[in-house]
Amino acid sequence: MKILYNDERTRIVRFDKGEEVLSQLVTYCKKEAIPSGYFTALGACQKVTVAYYDLERKKYLDHTTEEDLEIVGIIGNIAKMDGRHVIHAHGSFAGKDYKVFGGHVKELIVSATCEIHLTVLGEKLERAFDEETGLNLLK
Repeated sequence: MKILYNDERTRIVRFDKGEEVLSQLVTYCKKEAIPSGYFTALGACQKVTVAYYDLERKKYLDHTTEEDLEIVGIIGNIAKMDGRHVIHAHGSFAGKDYKVFGGHVKELIVSATCEIHLTVLGEKLERAFDEETGLNLLK
């Protein structure tokens, strides 16, 4: 992970081949004491796990793809829950057949590059468990 631009509220971050994006982004936010933020990303990946949330069963249904894919786009936020950073991100991905799929991003391993534009928020966003949906919602 390389920080290419850094000011008070904006970071431009590049991840390289083999790096896992979400866990490293959490580590970076902890290290830099970033309370919360939101981000967009694009690039390419070699492995991605996306999920669909089945509201009726209150359960994520995971799907892992291990092939070179374009990251069409990812949008997400960073908040705190029980004192730890939590990422909530959704993404779209496309393969050689140009078909796009997506969902809630749980894991992302870079194949070529992944470029993230992170906007740091000055105050901490919090998440809390919601009984009705079974999700950890922003509060």
